[in-house]
This record gives sequence, structure tokens and C-alpha cells, in this order.
Amino acid sequence: MMFNTRIAYTRKQIGQVVGGSLKVPFPSKDGRVVAICLSRDANPDAPQRILVADRREPPGEDGRIDRREAGHAANMLVTQGGAVPLFIRETSNEWHYQGEFVVASVERDPVACAHAAEAAERNETIGMIISLALSNPVVNPIRLAPPNVLASDEHAGKGSSHEGELAKRESELSQLSLKIVQITASAHASAQTYLQFCDTIVALIKEPVTEAQRGREYFMAVKRHVAGLETQHLKSLELKEELASAQASFAAQRSELDAMRAKIQSVNHASQHVFISYSSKNQETADRILREIESAGHKCWQSKRDIPPGGGAYEHQIMAALRGSWLVVVVVTQQSQQSPHVKREIGAATGMDRRFLPIITEGFTMPMSDTFSYHLQRFQYVQLSEKSGQVGAAVAEAWRSRAPSAF
Repeated sequence: MMFNTRIAYTRKQIGQVVGGSLKVPFPSKDGRVVAICLSRDANPDAPQRILVADRREPPGEDGRIDRREAGHAANMLVTQGGAVPLFIRETSNEWHYQGEFVVASVERDPVACAHAAEAAERNETIGMIISLALSNPVVNPIRLAPPNVLASDEHAGKGSSHEGELAKRESELSQLSLKIVQITASAHASAQTYLQFCDTIVALIKEPVTEAQRGREYFMAVKRHVAGLETQHLKSLELKEELASAQASFAAQRSELDAMRAKIQSVNHASQHVFISYSSKNQETADRILREIESAGHKCWQSKRDIPPGGGAYEHQIMAALRGSWLVVVVVTQQSQQSPHVKREIGAATGMDRRFLPIITEGFTMPMSDTFSYHLQRFQYVQLSEKSGQVGAAVAEAWRSRAPSAF
């Protein structure tokens, strides 16, 4: 079994796999931090940034977390090296795996720490800011776990069976591609041997020898090389046929894979949606954006419309909607930049490696806040105006430009 980014785990389940305490943010075992367990209330930019309280301060009023112990474990994490599994708490005992992370940098400047504490609304002294990076940003990291510890993948998408078949076919295609390379190398080696036989025969014929030397041995040598020449010629013809067959098979399988990708894309498009992150103070603008996107043929999810009365914990509904999204549209306003809910949604979406489409609303003055810039600056934004259809067109372009690996 393995940790999966689509599943919520309890601290007990995490502890059964990695060991360490079940109550601290940096559980350790045998002198090493074995996991990172955070909440976005205290770390809104997690998993990219961790704010560590000054370990010289005494424990909090509730006495549950000793800041000195947490600070010591954080320093251990900084110096130990290697990747560590990271989890984000969503509800009281639901922790979602984000991947394997390594320490990228550490900031201890008091001014920077104070600014980060203010932005995160932390009423305590921050002593250290740890920036993290995925140990492998291309492949979703996994960690082995003992049987009967981890839950089943109950949140897998509708296209998961197709994606499994796609992965299998891509592996077969990769092996076939390797075979083509090997055949090509063999054909090249055969051609080189063929040329060597030709050179040897020419050299034998041109070699100045006496009549006595042009005896049986000389002609037998020429005969052997001519026979070798014929063998290499036949081998080259066989390799040429094998190469042509492999290339034709490769082209056919590639065509099938492209068709399969298109099918998976269609399944994903039908089952996934665009998540709209916004401040409730900008409901009218969010409604307009929703209408534009859905008019362009893309499903949307908006908290006011899609969280049913009595539908369960608000944060659980938000996280489930983010997991089911392929794009997160962020309505950028002065109000949304100050909204802790929007900040947490952006942080959670970043942890899920979601793509963003920032919508700059009328009347908003750039630049964006540090939190918004940190997460959104690398994405192309849309300037909202009275002209309709801009957002729908941008979402359609985002869908068309999705990487094949996303399917």
C-alpha cells in the first residue's frame, strides 16, 4: 500500500507507517523528522512555507504544543537532509498527503518573520520560515506502507480505469521504442561489419603477392570473407524488415494512445469542474464569472451555489471540490486578498498542484499581495472588463493547453 494524495488519513494511520509522536507537527524517530503535519490555520502557505514559532517562547495556554520542542524538531528537519512526507489537516482528524518534500531554504530574519506572522494572522513570534520543495515535481511521490494501514482510494476519478490502461499502453510503447533503437543499432553494426569485409577483400586483391603465394590459402581467405559479406547482407535485410515492422507497430500504437488520451480527456471534462475562489463580498462578480464559464461549456463549482444545506463540514466540502477540479479561478479583489478562506483555498490548491486562472477585476490596482503573488504570479491572468466572453475563452484555452500527463 502507499500514501495517496486523494485520500484522508488519521494521525494514527500516519504514525503506524512512519512512527513518531501523534501530537506534534514534526514527529521524529531515531533522531530524524519522519513526517510534517500542518494545518493551514497556522500555515496558510503550506506546503510551500512553514512558519515555526520562536522556540524560546513557553508553551501555549492550552499546553498542548511545546514551542521549544517544535523548534528543536524544525531545526532537525533543516539539517537532516532528505525528503519527508507532508500532510495537511482538513478537519479535526483528516490529514491529506501532499507528497515528499525537501527543505529548499530557511529564513531567520526577524523582519521577514514578523511580516510572515502578520500575513498569516499569527499572534506569536515567528523564529524561522522554512521553504519546501517537492522532491520529485514530475512524478507524484508515494511512500510504501504496511498492509491494512491505509484506506482505499475512494476519491479516484471516473477516468482512473482509463488512465491505468493508458499508463500500461504507454509503457508498452516505450519498450517498443527501445526495441527500435536496439534494431537500429544492430543494423548499424551489421553495416559496419559489411564494410569491413569489403575493405578486407579489396586489400587482399590489391596485395602484391607472388604466384606461389596465390595458392589455395589465399583464395580460401577471399572465399571466407565473401561468405561473411553475404551473411551480413542477409542480416541487414532481415533487420531492415524488422525495423519497418516495429516502426509501423509504433505508429499504430501511438495513434491508439492519442485516441485513448482524447477519450480520457472527454471523461475528465465531464467529471471535473472549474473551482471559483472568491470573497463573499464579491458575490455578484463571482456569479458573472460563473455564468461566462458555464456558457462556454465548462462545469463550475461555487461554494454559495454548490454547498447544499446540511451538506457536512464546510472545510470538507471545499477540499472535496478542490480535489475534483482541474482549474482554480481566483477572483482577485481587495476583499479576496484579505479573506482567510480564499488564502486557504489557494494554499490547498497549490498543494494539489492545480492550475490557476487569476481574474483581475475592474477597479483593482496591482500589484497583488505577497500571498497572492507567491502562488499566482507564474500564471497568465485575465483582466475583467465590460466585454463578455473573456473568462470563458481563457478557460477554454486553459483546457486545450493541458499537458498530456494531466490526462
